[in-house]
Amino acid sequence: MRLSRFSLLAIGGLLVLVLFTSRTPIPPTASPCSEAWFNHIERHYFSTERENSFGDPIGIDYAADNDSKWLDYIEVKAGMSHPPGGTHKDARCRLIQNHLVSRTYIINDLTGWTFSFARR
Repeated sequence: MRLSRFSLLAIGGLLVLVLFTSRTPIPPTASPCSEAWFNHIERHYFSTERENSFGDPIGIDYAADNDSKWLDYIEVKAGMSHPPGGTHKDARCRLIQNHLVSRTYIINDLTGWTFSFARR
């Protein structure tokens, strides 16, 4: 089956669009679990801010995260397994930080795709 010239141009254009809308964030340098650390992850990696069907902003607030929903969300988005139950919040932040430092992420907000590769 031969692809038409139009099909090839469309596929090429899509690949270029994905390439130009992708980003590779740098791991946070702030202390894990500090406000600057949370903000860096929200801004550069995985934002928990969304809109509901009415257009109202919703999200998970790391400052009011008594039941660790924010950490759970970030661990899933980062491709991590959850630590054993009862792991203290500070330890979980350090685990997330170590994971971010040990991986290179390519994130495309247009498609929602996230790829990660082990750093050498």
